[in-house]
Amino acid sequence: EFALITASMLATFDRPLWKRVEGIAFAFIAVFVLNIFRIAVSLYFVANNSISFSELFHDLLFRAFLVIAIAGIYATWYLRLSVSKGANKLKNSKNYNNR
Repeated sequence: EFALITASMLATFDRPLWKRVEGIAFAFIAVFVLNIFRIAVSLYFVANNSISFSELFHDLLFRAFLVIAIAGIYATWYLRLSVSKGANKLKNSKNYNNR
């Protein structure tokens, strides 16, 4: 999971390198927290259900959840930078108009 999001962020060439490194650090923490959550929920299902149901839940649903979560982390990072970049452009255009 982490390798996929790291590669995605490094391949985003329209963002400065420092922002990509910040995004990778944020992604590392987010993926770590999601994996702790995944392990806790998996152990809960193993303890309270049959093994076959737990395997299905883990193999199918958590893989889909992680793909969606990784896409969400990347989208949040990318769009947050886009919004801040747009705000800077707006701020600069207001300063230009006030001259």
